[in-house]
Amino acid sequence: SIAFLISATPCVAQTSSSPISSLSADRATEVQSWMRAFSEWKEWWAEWRNRPEPGNFVTSRTRRQKPAPPPWLAETCGEWLEAGDSLLPACELLAEWADDDLTAAIRQQRALGTADREEPSRRTFWEHVHLDLMWPALEARPDIIGVAGTHVTFTVKKRAHVFAAPGAMFVNLPTKSGGRAWKLATNYGIGFRLFNFIFPGGHPAEAHINMAKAWLLTDTRDVLGGRTMDFVGFSVTFKKVR
Repeated sequence: SIAFLISATPCVAQTSSSPISSLSADRATEVQSWMRAFSEWKEWWAEWRNRPEPGNFVTSRTRRQKPAPPPWLAETCGEWLEAGDSLLPACELLAEWADDDLTAAIRQQRALGTADREEPSRRTFWEHVHLDLMWPALEARPDIIGVAGTHVTFTVKKRAHVFAAPGAMFVNLPTKSGGRAWKLATNYGIGFRLFNFIFPGGHPAEAHINMAKAWLLTDTRDVLGGRTMDFVGFSVTFKKVR
């Protein structure tokens, strides 16, 4: 591994006498495709290295294989390249590709440390907007359900978050006449991020569990139960595609 890294890491010349690598159109396309595939694999590996990736219709997905670089890239990266050569980013990725698991894990931890410091500024507002679905009430009556709603949070520490403002939810509950009624409620509470997953359609998302107190905003004289109630349930946020 060490010998490969030495040969794969390019020697950057500081004089104009060293040749600039010249790639054919086919090779340029090939190396760009590999760089994109390896960068995507690195993101997947950072997330799922130590745990199975959940699937939409299966317990876990098949683990991805690290994409192999073009067979000619190592030899080309061993040549003298000028600073600013367009092939240098590919050669740097090639050195990462040759890392063993321990070296790659150390590199990942350093990257995560930097990412944690940058996270507050990197996350967009929409990544804090939650979609709430099917929240059962923590009441003696199991037929009080928060069917759908939304709320916005801010992170207080790592995975924990609190509602940034009161959320809104449509609640379905029994009436005194034996029927059911829809009521609009506002809520406020806390949550905890559980795991990342792929939403149907291929969009990256995060699952959260929440506990909240709700207040019915409309007339409650026709329904069973009080004006306030406690809920627990899951919510989903959608991550920005980077």
